Amino acid sequence: KRKTLGRQIDSFRNCFWGASHSSNDRVGLQNQGNTCYQNAILQILFMSDSFANAILSINLLDLRKDFRALQLAQSMRKIFSMLIFSHRPYIAGDTINNFRSKLCVPFNGFKQQDASEFLYSLIDNILTNFNVPRVEKIFHGKLETRICCKRCKNVVSSLFPFLGIQVAFPAEVDGEENSTVTGHRVSDLLQDFCGPESL
Repeated sequence: KRKTLGRQIDSFRNCFWGASHSSNDRVGLQNQGNTCYQNAILQILFMSDSFANAILSINLLDLRKDFRALQLAQSMRKIFSMLIFSHRPYIAGDTINNFRSKLCVPFNGFKQQDASEFLYSLIDNILTNFNVPRVEKIFHGKLETRICCKRCKNVVSSLFPFLGIQVAFPAEVDGEENSTVTGHRVSDLLQDFCGPESL
C-alpha cells in the first residue's frame, strides 16, 4: 500500500534522526518581509504527494541548457529536501532568499502579493521550463460549458483548459443585514460554481 507523503516524511526522518526527533514534528518556513503568501503556497505544494515527488525527481541534467530554470529547480528541491530532513523548527536565510531571487517580477521581492497569482505563475513556469509532465496531470483540467437556448433548446458546448478554478464563497446575510461568510465544503463550492446560470 502506497504511503502518503506525510508518512514517508516520518519514515525518512526517523531513519535519519532516530528517536531524537518526534514523528509529529514538521518544519516551517520563516517569513521574511511580507512573503507569507509564498510560504503558504510552497507548503501546500510540498504536502501534495504527486507534486513533491515530481519536483524531487527532476533530472537536473535535462535543464542544463536553461540556467535560470535549473537554478529555480535546484532551489525548490533544496527547500523540499530540507522540509523532510531538517532538524530545525523552520527554514530561514539563504535557502528561502535563493528561491525568491529566481522568481519572476513581482514575486522576487519582499512585498505582499496575491497567493493565487503566485501559484499560477510558479506552476506555469514549471510547466514551461521544467519538462515534468506529471505536474501538468496534477493541475491541468478541462472545463465544459453548455449554453442552451430557452426557445429552441439548441445546446452549444465548449471546452476550456485550466490550471485552477477560483470559487467564490457565497455570502449569507444575518439579522443585522451584514454580509458574513460561514464554513463551506469544497465540494459544495464547486457544485455552486458549476451550477446553471440564466443569461
